[in-house]
Amino acid sequence: MRHLCCLLCAAIGVAGAGGEGVTASSADANQRSNQLTKQQIEQMIEQFGPIIYLRDDERYLMDDPEHVLDNGVSLEWGIVENEKNYKTFQVRRVESVPTSSKSLMADVRQVQETIQSYSGADKYRYWLRIDDKMKPGSLRRAKALVRVLPATPFSTEIQFWFFYPFNGPGRVEVCAASSMCDDNWLDQCGRHYGDWERVSLLVSTTSKQLISVSMSRHSGGEVFDRADNGVFQSVTNRKRTLELRGSHPVIYAAVSSHALYPKPGNHNYGRVFSKKWGLGTASADLFDRTAAETEFRAYQRDRYRIISSELPNVQVAEPEWLEFNGAWGQYEKLSDKIKFSKGNIPVYSFEEVKSGPSGPKRQKEWKGDFVAASR
Repeated sequence: MRHLCCLLCAAIGVAGAGGEGVTASSADANQRSNQLTKQQIEQMIEQFGPIIYLRDDERYLMDDPEHVLDNGVSLEWGIVENEKNYKTFQVRRVESVPTSSKSLMADVRQVQETIQSYSGADKYRYWLRIDDKMKPGSLRRAKALVRVLPATPFSTEIQFWFFYPFNGPGRVEVCAASSMCDDNWLDQCGRHYGDWERVSLLVSTTSKQLISVSMSRHSGGEVFDRADNGVFQSVTNRKRTLELRGSHPVIYAAVSSHALYPKPGNHNYGRVFSKKWGLGTASADLFDRTAAETEFRAYQRDRYRIISSELPNVQVAEPEWLEFNGAWGQYEKLSDKIKFSKGNIPVYSFEEVKSGPSGPKRQKEWKGDFVAASR
């Protein structure tokens, strides 16, 4: 999907490649990737899998989603009205059903049958309610959940999915002028139960080189391509580079939000308020904070599990819970009032309705960040 011809050239290691890959049929185009075995995929994971750094003050760690489903989740359903409007949103809960990783989809089917028997069935939603006791997560239990699929004629995509039971509130920098700023940790806004983050790798099946790295971040993400000199540069800003330790991408998870970045430090990602004030400008900017502190090596054998494969020689039984098409987390109405502390100046009011995200198989990236448009 992203600059396909360039990726094909990198994959086969020949400048000007195009004829064979571009004109190949869908079946022929993926032949080399399709020949990979599970052992070869594991070798790729262990050679190129990412190192994820979390800050030591992270309160909401990643976890094993099956443990969470089996120990702290119920399936809820009811009428949801105006879920995008803070003022008029409401949920009329009908029922809460205990569930587990093994029974979830059977429970969903039963709920669906019940909903279809009601009038106004289109107003009903179902979602997972995650118990507060699961919010801290556990790095001891956590595993990267891996999906593999053929991408271009000469490359394979390896996706690493990370689950967090809870995504904490956001941070905002409030400034009355460029030199008069406060950092504020919001009480509510930005938080939600359930959080899925992802790192995708594009690996050449011929040269056995890492070609590209994609990482998730809030509602978007960032892609880094391998340049001729071996440096990984951001597709959107060539001055931004990605560090490798040996052959492993080094990626930093922001405290509380878990958004993924290529560097430690502070990262502004959205201005929510700007207004002339006195001789300067009052502003409020959402930001993330990362550091090289707690390490999670997603390439180690006890730190990952292959849960999905489109490669015929890599047979994997997908867990049934991947088919869940509701929200991984309950609905909440959230609000915060932001003030600049020097003078108690009101700056901005946050109001939002949040629920958990869709699961991996319901996100567009599941089909591939680097998959040829012809597939």
